[in-house]
Amino acid sequence: MMEDFEAQTLKPPYAACMEKVRDCDVLVAIVAHRYGWVPPDQPGGLAKSITWLECEESLGVKKEVLAFVVDPEHKWPAELKEAYRVTQVLEKGELTPEIATEITRNLKKLGEFKAWLALPSHF
Repeated sequence: MMEDFEAQTLKPPYAACMEKVRDCDVLVAIVAHRYGWVPPDQPGGLAKSITWLECEESLGVKKEVLAFVVDPEHKWPAELKEAYRVTQVLEKGELTPEIATEITRNLKKLGEFKAWLALPSHF
């Protein structure tokens, strides 16, 4: 869990996360309505979330991935959804083209990640 991830300065964040993934026995991914952190140092610049990258890494080293994806019909608080970030920055008067682009990208990529998780070839 990220809450238990120790502070470190010797490795870039992406590399440190992938090392942790390779050391685990099984990866549990819980995916709801937020895309999450996109490491700036990931290879290829594909803007994948750390959770997506961790799933790929786990499968790449033949580790089991248990992915739980929220049912899209399940009631969910609006303030816990990616799109709510627009409301937050609008209310603060801080909506910039860069933030709007990031939120739009995250919504698109979240859908792509969920579709990727649904592929039977992964599990």
